[in-house]
Amino acid sequence: MRIVYTPHPVTDRSSALSRKYLEGLNPISGKPILEDIVAALTEPVSDEDKGTGFLPREPRTRFLEPETVENLEKYFYENNFTDELPIVLPTESVPAPGVTSSFSWAVSMRARRCDRGSK
Repeated sequence: MRIVYTPHPVTDRSSALSRKYLEGLNPISGKPILEDIVAALTEPVSDEDKGTGFLPREPRTRFLEPETVENLEKYFYENNFTDELPIVLPTESVPAPGVTSSFSWAVSMRARRCDRGSK
């Protein structure tokens, strides 16, 4: 798989700064970033690049054992399972906002159907 490092974010940066990024060095390869991009787009495709399937990775359990909020937050940060924004873990007393809003929506839709049927 061909991977080229690009600095980010670039969405709210000036053209001059974006150009400076592109004229800089790739911190991984040490080559100029533009050279890496051009090479990735123009060099012949290797057998490794033609491969399909999934990247190998260590198997992980889907569920975590019960733990304190502090330890779970630490686990998420240490394993890069977050975008570094604050983590709000759902609990029995405070479910995830999407769960409650989905549930509320389903209840309101059911109530509307019942109201229509009674007329």
